[in-house]
Amino acid sequence: MTVVEIGRGLAISVDVEALMKQEAVFGHVVYMGLRNILMDCHANIVREDCVDDADYRAKKLAVANKKLEAMMSGVLRAKTGSSPKTFVDPVEKEANKMARTFVYGKAKGWEKGEKGPIAYIAALAKALEMEGSAEKDILLAAIEKRAERKDVIEAARLVVESNSIEISADDLGI
Repeated sequence: MTVVEIGRGLAISVDVEALMKQEAVFGHVVYMGLRNILMDCHANIVREDCVDDADYRAKKLAVANKKLEAMMSGVLRAKTGSSPKTFVDPVEKEANKMARTFVYGKAKGWEKGEKGPIAYIAALAKALEMEGSAEKDILLAAIEKRAERKDVIEAARLVVESNSIEISADDLGI
């Protein structure tokens, strides 16, 4: 069984092996999944950054091919430029969410130049040896560092496990 998060805290269990036996349906699922992943990966390429339509299409196709190549070699997640990681592992995803909440809570108001948060970001920069970095880069590095802590990972695992409880019709008395 694979638990698929479908939004708004909802998840559904899918028997992938049984689904694979339905060749037409499974082929459609694979097609749609690949289509969405490959469409998303080149979304940050904008026409204004390209010489002409041919350059635009070539750049988009190159990014999509690179993503497909990475997937074919077993890479499940990637960090590109300053964009955040995309997570496949639900525990990593939850740990990152917890870390973001913690760091942004500590640094609340940094963009407004309040003394406390700016001092906090300066301390983060020093701790992360990132002198001269932009505030956003410092915050992203702090989030990543916190998300890697064992206590945060363990807390995230507990949250994911509690959200993945399966309830059958028998449990509900139906």
